[in-house]
Amino acid sequence: MSARYISDLDTIYNNSKTLVITGCSKSKAETDIPIPARELYTGQLFKFVKRYADEMNFPLYVISAKYGLISSETTIERYDKVLRNAVDAELLRPQVEMELKKILPEFDSVLVIAGENYRRTLMRIADDKFIFLKTKGIGYTLHVLKNAYQNTNL
Repeated sequence: MSARYISDLDTIYNNSKTLVITGCSKSKAETDIPIPARELYTGQLFKFVKRYADEMNFPLYVISAKYGLISSETTIERYDKVLRNAVDAELLRPQVEMELKKILPEFDSVLVIAGENYRRTLMRIADDKFIFLKTKGIGYTLHVLKNAYQNTNL
């Protein structure tokens, strides 16, 4: 089987063993000391995905252009690297796959809310556990996340 694509989050339930994966953000907290990834990334999409994962009580992992796949709790240093294109995604893919294989057995499903280049790092490993939120740009994705808050009383 292969990954599923959804256009809203209505079929995601907070009683499932779901892992949420998102991409890092270009905007980051101004800091000279290492801090948890969940505090470092300050982009609007990241904030919305973090809120959704927190409210649903799902662990959040981040595809970092510098560090690969990391827990949002992982303490990291500020950096300026971004995933610009398919070549960057392909270079990062083996590192992401290696980390994901370690944790994948713990979860029934993997919800991916990330841009195209970040999704590319997952395509060779994505199986029927994977659920990708179809995106039509950041505005649409934020709208879907806002609806999820309203529909689930988050």
